[in-house]
Amino acid sequence: VIVALITVIVLFVLLKWTKLGRGFYAIGGNSQSANMLGINVKRTKFCAYLLCGILAGIGALAGGAHIVTILVSMIGAPLTSLCPLVGIGFLAAFVQALIKKPKVEDMEKLQNDSASVKGFYRNRILRILLIFFFSSIGSSIGTFAGGASIIAIISNLMGEIAKSLGL
Repeated sequence: VIVALITVIVLFVLLKWTKLGRGFYAIGGNSQSANMLGINVKRTKFCAYLLCGILAGIGALAGGAHIVTILVSMIGAPLTSLCPLVGIGFLAAFVQALIKKPKVEDMEKLQNDSASVKGFYRNRILRILLIFFFSSIGSSIGTFAGGASIIAIISNLMGEIAKSLGL
């Protein structure tokens, strides 16, 4: 809760009172106009992707994820943040389940472990759920912060794909 509150405050300050935050809004509106205003569009887009990945990685870290799961969350978040079918939470939980396979005793202790915070981190099944939830929340916050530019990039990419397919 404390990490989430600090993250929201930092993002609010970033978006409201920094050049980068104003760049996110400008690029989301129209990247060509932002470029004409002197905003470094490529750098700002990179920062939007980076922010989304970092927040998803922080979410996975808060869930007690394995280092490989954290890296997958950071790399995959910008790519999966706008696709509800394959969100980063699903991907991070899947990787965590592959690396730290749940055992039969985790299933047997599921009800007792779900009664406490320590139990959520001790039980491998519940930890997978935490990683799913926290990495999804982190990626969502990053998408909302840099989402305007990410949405513009994805829509332009889809337009180019449609043109190449003759649609």
